[in-house]
Amino acid sequence: MSRKGWTLGLIVLASLALVTVALALAASPAGATITGTPLPSPNAGLYAVVGVTMDDVLNVRTGPGIANAISGAIPPYGTGIQTFGEGEQVGTSTWVVVQYKGNTGWVNSSHLTRQAGRIEDPVSARATEIVYALKKREWES
Repeated sequence: MSRKGWTLGLIVLASLALVTVALALAASPAGATITGTPLPSPNAGLYAVVGVTMDDVLNVRTGPGIANAISGAIPPYGTGIQTFGEGEQVGTSTWVVVQYKGNTGWVNSSHLTRQAGRIEDPVSARATEIVYALKKREWES
Protein backbone atom coordinates (compact mmCIF):
# COMPACT_ATOMS: atom_id res chain seq x y z
CA MET A 1 0.00 0.00 0.00
CA SER A 2 1.31 3.47 -0.83
CA ARG A 3 2.08 6.15 1.72
CA LYS A 4 -1.02 8.03 0.51
CA GLY A 5 -3.15 4.92 1.14
CA TRP A 6 -1.81 4.51 4.68
CA THR A 7 -2.38 8.18 5.42
CA LEU A 8 -5.96 8.03 4.17
CA GLY A 9 -6.55 4.88 6.22
CA LEU A 10 -5.24 6.58 9.37
CA ILE A 11 -7.42 9.63 8.74
CA VAL A 12 -10.50 7.41 8.38
CA LEU A 13 -9.66 5.53 11.59
CA ALA A 14 -9.03 8.77 13.48
CA SER A 15 -12.33 10.19 12.20
CA LEU A 16 -14.20 7.09 13.35
CA ALA A 17 -12.56 7.33 16.77
CA LEU A 18 -13.56 11.01 17.10
CA VAL A 19 -17.15 10.20 16.09
CA THR A 20 -17.25 7.44 18.70
CA VAL A 21 -15.98 9.81 21.39
CA ALA A 22 -18.45 12.51 20.32
CA LEU A 23 -21.34 10.05 20.52
CA ALA A 24 -20.20 8.88 23.94
CA LEU A 25 -19.98 12.46 25.19
CA ALA A 26 -23.39 13.30 23.72
CA ALA A 27 -24.94 10.32 25.50
CA SER A 28 -23.93 11.63 28.93
CA PRO A 29 -24.51 15.01 30.54
CA ALA A 30 -21.95 17.53 29.24
CA GLY A 31 -18.78 17.26 31.27
CA ALA A 32 -20.47 15.21 34.00
CA THR A 33 -17.73 12.61 34.39
CA ILE A 34 -14.34 11.68 33.08
CA THR A 35 -13.22 8.06 33.22
CA GLY A 36 -16.15 7.32 35.54
CA THR A 37 -15.45 9.91 38.25
CA PRO A 38 -17.28 13.20 38.85
CA LEU A 39 -15.50 16.39 37.82
CA PRO A 40 -14.17 18.54 40.66
CA SER A 41 -15.23 22.17 40.86
CA PRO A 42 -13.85 24.36 38.08
CA ASN A 43 -10.74 26.38 38.87
CA ALA A 44 -10.91 30.16 38.67
CA GLY A 45 -9.87 31.74 35.39
CA LEU A 46 -9.41 30.44 31.88
CA TYR A 47 -6.30 29.08 30.17
CA ALA A 48 -4.74 29.21 26.71
CA VAL A 49 -2.46 26.79 24.85
CA VAL A 50 1.29 27.54 24.75
CA GLY A 51 4.29 25.75 23.28
CA VAL A 52 2.38 23.88 20.56
CA THR A 53 3.51 24.56 16.98
CA MET A 54 1.05 25.63 14.28
CA ASP A 55 1.27 22.24 12.58
CA ASP A 56 0.37 20.35 15.76
CA VAL A 57 -2.40 20.15 18.38
CA LEU A 58 -2.61 19.70 22.12
CA ASN A 59 -3.98 16.20 22.59
CA VAL A 60 -6.82 15.74 25.06
CA ARG A 61 -6.67 12.27 26.64
CA THR A 62 -9.01 9.95 28.53
CA GLY A 63 -6.69 9.91 31.54
CA PRO A 64 -3.48 11.50 32.81
CA GLY A 65 -0.38 10.55 30.80
CA ILE A 66 0.44 9.67 27.20
CA ALA A 67 -0.44 6.01 27.77
CA ASN A 68 -4.14 7.00 27.70
CA ALA A 69 -6.16 7.25 24.49
CA ILE A 70 -6.60 10.56 22.69
CA SER A 71 -10.20 11.73 23.01
CA GLY A 72 -9.87 15.11 21.31
CA ALA A 73 -7.55 17.96 20.44
CA ILE A 74 -7.11 21.65 21.16
CA PRO A 75 -5.56 23.81 18.42
CA PRO A 76 -2.28 25.62 19.14
CA TYR A 77 -4.23 28.88 19.38
CA GLY A 78 -6.86 27.44 21.75
CA THR A 79 -8.22 29.82 24.38
CA GLY A 80 -11.08 29.71 26.86
CA ILE A 81 -9.92 26.42 28.39
CA GLN A 82 -11.44 25.61 31.79
CA THR A 83 -9.39 23.52 34.23
CA PHE A 84 -10.64 21.37 37.10
CA GLY A 85 -9.01 20.15 40.31
CA GLU A 86 -5.38 19.98 41.35
CA GLY A 87 -4.00 17.78 38.60
CA GLU A 88 -2.11 14.52 38.77
CA GLN A 89 1.64 13.93 38.57
CA VAL A 90 2.74 11.39 35.93
CA GLY A 91 6.51 11.10 35.81
CA THR A 92 7.81 14.66 35.67
CA SER A 93 4.61 16.08 34.15
CA THR A 94 1.46 17.39 35.80
CA TRP A 95 -1.77 16.49 34.00
CA VAL A 96 -5.00 18.42 34.55
CA VAL A 97 -8.62 17.89 33.63
CA VAL A 98 -9.79 20.47 31.10
CA GLN A 99 -12.93 21.34 29.21
CA TYR A 100 -12.67 22.98 25.78
CA LYS A 101 -15.66 23.53 23.51
CA GLY A 102 -17.57 20.62 25.03
CA ASN A 103 -14.66 18.16 25.07
CA THR A 104 -13.51 17.10 28.54
CA GLY A 105 -10.28 15.24 29.20
CA TRP A 106 -6.71 15.43 30.46
CA VAL A 107 -3.82 17.54 29.10
CA ASN A 108 -0.22 18.13 30.12
CA SER A 109 -0.32 21.37 32.13
CA SER A 110 3.04 22.51 30.70
CA HIS A 111 1.09 23.46 27.54
CA LEU A 112 -1.32 25.77 29.38
CA THR A 113 -0.95 29.33 30.60
CA ARG A 114 -3.34 31.60 32.43
CA GLN A 115 -5.41 33.55 29.90
CA ALA A 116 -5.71 37.31 30.31
CA GLY A 117 -8.84 38.69 28.65
CA ARG A 118 -10.89 37.11 25.89
CA ILE A 119 -9.95 36.67 22.22
CA GLU A 120 -11.70 34.97 19.32
CA ASP A 121 -10.12 31.93 17.62
CA PRO A 122 -9.27 33.61 14.25
CA VAL A 123 -7.39 36.43 16.01
CA SER A 124 -5.67 33.99 18.36
CA ALA A 125 -4.71 31.75 15.42
CA ARG A 126 -3.17 34.64 13.49
CA ALA A 127 -1.30 35.88 16.57
CA THR A 128 0.10 32.38 17.15
CA GLU A 129 1.21 32.18 13.49
CA ILE A 130 3.00 35.53 13.82
CA VAL A 131 4.78 34.53 17.02
CA TYR A 132 6.03 31.27 15.49
CA ALA A 133 7.07 33.02 12.27
CA LEU A 134 9.04 35.58 14.30
CA LYS A 135 10.68 32.79 16.26
CA LYS A 136 11.70 31.17 12.99
CA ARG A 137 12.49 34.60 11.43
CA GLU A 138 10.14 33.86 8.54
CA TRP A 139 7.76 36.80 8.96
CA GLU A 140 5.94 37.86 5.80
CA SER A 141 3.35 40.64 5.91
